[in-house]
Amino acid sequence: MSDTIKTMPTDVQKLINILYLAGEETEMRVLADILDTTTDNIVSLLPKVKEGLTVVGLGLFTAGTKVSIVTNGEYADILKDFTHYTISGELSPATLQTLTIIAYLGEASGTQISFIRGVQSGQSLRNLTTRGLITRQQRNRQDFYSLSSEALHFLGIEKNEDLPEYEKTKSLFNEKLQDSLNG
Repeated sequence: MSDTIKTMPTDVQKLINILYLAGEETEMRVLADILDTTTDNIVSLLPKVKEGLTVVGLGLFTAGTKVSIVTNGEYADILKDFTHYTISGELSPATLQTLTIIAYLGEASGTQISFIRGVQSGQSLRNLTTRGLITRQQRNRQDFYSLSSEALHFLGIEKNEDLPEYEKTKSLFNEKLQDSLNG
């Protein structure tokens, strides 16, 4: 293990983990709220975050008050190959799970999808969006996903309600989400 990683402050490690899980640009004030600190402190940690990411071949992108983990341009060829593979290949089990949740809920936030799956779903959502199988709309600073017309065609249906056991499965997903709110 690199000495940089061994000596990296805990706050920096936490920040890197949150940015990784977010999978997209995140407001610094949100990061500050999660870490129970100030935005100024988040800004002061960013150089160490960037240093830690550089050790593993990643970068830090900052745009105004938003920050995200990005890939290193040095690896563009291999990343291009990976992107082509993920877009042109079959859907992975994780991506199929994500597509199924969106199909049965009709519309779901990234947070809801990740909660139901029990894991972070950002990569699957990006893959499905890139393939044109889902659409993303932002409301109240949160992304919501729904099936695209291409997805309906891909699934061989005209509307979500045509899915097998639609009402039952939708109800189960909604119950799981409601349980999370209740306790």
